Amino acid sequence: MPVTFREKSLIVESDNDSELLRETAPLITLQHMSQVCRGWRDQVINSPSLWASSIDLTFMDQRTPYWRDEVIRRTGNACLTVVADMRDQDNFPLDFFEDLILVHWERIRKLHFVVTKLDNNVLTTRARAIILSALRRPAPNLESCTAVALHEPSDEASTANFSILFSGDAPRLRSFILHGSMPKFTGLTNIRKLLLFDGHFNLDINSLLNCLRCMPKLEELAIESKITRRSGPDNDHHAVRLPRLNTITVYTTTNSLPLLVRYIIPAAGCRLISVGQQFDTVSDRRIASHALAYSNFFRTYTSLRDIGYISYHIEHGLPTFGHEPFVDLRVQCCDSPEYHNMHATEHHHVFIESDVSLQRNRNKLSSLYAVAQALSQCDLSSVTFLHLVLEENTIPTSCTQFHAFLLALPFVETLRTDLSTLQFLIDIQSTFSDTIVLPGLMTVRLTTTGNGRKGALRDFMIYRQSIGFPIQLVDIED
Repeated sequence: MPVTFREKSLIVESDNDSELLRETAPLITLQHMSQVCRGWRDQVINSPSLWASSIDLTFMDQRTPYWRDEVIRRTGNACLTVVADMRDQDNFPLDFFEDLILVHWERIRKLHFVVTKLDNNVLTTRARAIILSALRRPAPNLESCTAVALHEPSDEASTANFSILFSGDAPRLRSFILHGSMPKFTGLTNIRKLLLFDGHFNLDINSLLNCLRCMPKLEELAIESKITRRSGPDNDHHAVRLPRLNTITVYTTTNSLPLLVRYIIPAAGCRLISVGQQFDTVSDRRIASHALAYSNFFRTYTSLRDIGYISYHIEHGLPTFGHEPFVDLRVQCCDSPEYHNMHATEHHHVFIESDVSLQRNRNKLSSLYAVAQALSQCDLSSVTFLHLVLEENTIPTSCTQFHAFLLALPFVETLRTDLSTLQFLIDIQSTFSDTIVLPGLMTVRLTTTGNGRKGALRDFMIYRQSIGFPIQLVDIED
């Protein structure tokens, strides 16, 4: 194996990911690699970049500092990847960690610092102080930084008065994940990924927008904190345009969602993800709040006809809503000939997907109703394909909003669904017998035959025949 290729392979295998902790210590990986043959051993021992990418303090808690000092010596002048996970660790090498941060800070390329908020002892207090001090210093080589639970359990919103991050000097920083504080972002124009987590403190919308204005290259934004409007902007002229932003995620705080999407204008094709807790009882106000957010999100586009793909699904209780180019390899149904033909003619077609098969709150389908309410006010005349899967035995207590959504889809020709959902559609049509649901439907594609009542397909076919809108083709997927 060529030496250069071998070295690259070793670096990939041993490198820590600053956002995901590995189960196997990178130093152990290096040890195993060094035992393959003499060539590999020489490569491992004499490669500073390999050692520099393997500093996981979880596996460096030896009683004496000899091994830790030896690892640092072998890193030479290479940029460092440092993982400091203090969760459930009684023997954390704090002195070594402090030495890394104080002495080698400008060499650090990736930093991952985690401590649970429940920990409140001398060790964690000192570690937090070390990190907070470092975050105020210039970081010329830092590319990725994760800092989780920076505040003490007794701290409140005082951490919002954090000083300027990295003194505004971190030219290579691309990814920043912060939990427990809200610093001032100044001069960090290269950030692509920003995640701010901590539902215990509030974010003023003005402060957030001022922060985002400094990040023209931002591609991914996630916020857990509640967004307030103590002195917020009065009109949409204060909105921030982020031409590269392709993913917005808002956690838990439903009321913040409409405010956030109103003042952030992302890239065309941006994906909006609203992650909220599931409740046994979901109020109409909460549904309306979601619907307003989705409607505001649509207003960032001149016309729905310009959007090639709209997706909405719920996975493990997490509703996702967004839109992307029509031909998408992640969508299984896009391999059918009719969609290739539609794409070849360069017609605009909207694809709507709604999958709530794993939603815990089965009785209300609140998120589905919210997006249905928002979309029912839009021009969906170009929608020709609908993907809809509901959990088995789902019995919604109110179907009005969802019925309005279906009425806004008169030109849907193909429905991708399962047996349970077919029964649900029969119930919808029976409840609102004065209107025809999906009058243009000709093809039904079943994703599975294992769920739902076995006679649902037959009943659906008979029912459509009886109302004068028969199904012409049924395609059962393997």
